[in-house]
Amino acid sequence: MLRSYLDKVLALTGKPALLADVNTMTQRPVKDQADSSDYERSAGEHTMAYYLDAAGSKACIGIHRCTVRDYQPWNPRYHRRGLLKADDTPYAVLSEYTARTNRLVYERVYGRGQ
Repeated sequence: MLRSYLDKVLALTGKPALLADVNTMTQRPVKDQADSSDYERSAGEHTMAYYLDAAGSKACIGIHRCTVRDYQPWNPRYHRRGLLKADDTPYAVLSEYTARTNRLVYERVYGRGQ
């Protein structure tokens, strides 16, 4: 998966990688979908697997999730699911997965909880 790719990049370049714009999903969200829990769970599980695999490589020095909000105030046509809905309330399921993933990555990298 991602770990082997990062290891190959390190072997080729001699440099570690920072994954600076990551947003994983397994299904396309619908803009005004009332119940987004299936999407959130799917995206959360996929993100967790992706991040934990990357954190297992010494070649990965960091991962940054992109798309904090569903919208860009300066671009009303923009829509991509983030952690916050258009009214700035969090997607509860995805936010919990993100927090849990961050804790697990921290434990994997540093060998202890926060």
